Amino acid sequence: MKLFSLRLPTLSQGFLLFLAGTVMAGYAFASTQNMPEAQPLIELQAGADPWPPYVDEQLPGGGLAVEIANAALRTQGYKVVNTILPWSRALADTKSGRLDLILDAWWTEERSEHFMFSRPFLDGPVRFIKRKGDPFEFNGIGSLKGKTIAVVRD
Repeated sequence: MKLFSLRLPTLSQGFLLFLAGTVMAGYAFASTQNMPEAQPLIELQAGADPWPPYVDEQLPGGGLAVEIANAALRTQGYKVVNTILPWSRALADTKSGRLDLILDAWWTEERSEHFMFSRPFLDGPVRFIKRKGDPFEFNGIGSLKGKTIAVVRD
C-alpha cells in the first residue's frame, strides 16, 4: 500500500555529482575550521630483548608487539619508543622507572608485585630446540635431568 508519492523533476547525473561534491567540500571545510591542532604524542619508553617476530628492530615497525602497542596507545595520545637491551636490564629499568613499560613480559606472581599487566594481546609458544636426529623427547621437567639448557635470566 502506497501512502504517498513524490515526483521530482529530472536532474542530470552531472548536476547531481556537482551538487554532492559541493556539499562534501563545504562540510570538509567547515569541519576543519573548528578543529583543534593535533597534539604531539607523548612518548613512552619501552625496553625488551630481541624476540622475533614480537620484538625485533630489524622488522618493520619494530616487530608485532611494538606495532600493536603503538596502534593501541596512539588512540590514547601515546607513542611507544622501544629500546633493545638485555632482558634483565629491561626488567630492572622498568622496575626503577627509567623505562615506562615492557612489551613482551609474561605474567609471573613475582613480577605482579612490581608491575601491572594488561590482558594478553599475543600468545607465543615456548619451545625446546634440539639438533635433528637427537632422540631426546621432553616429558616434563624431570626429563631435563643431566641436560644442558640455555635460558634467559628472569
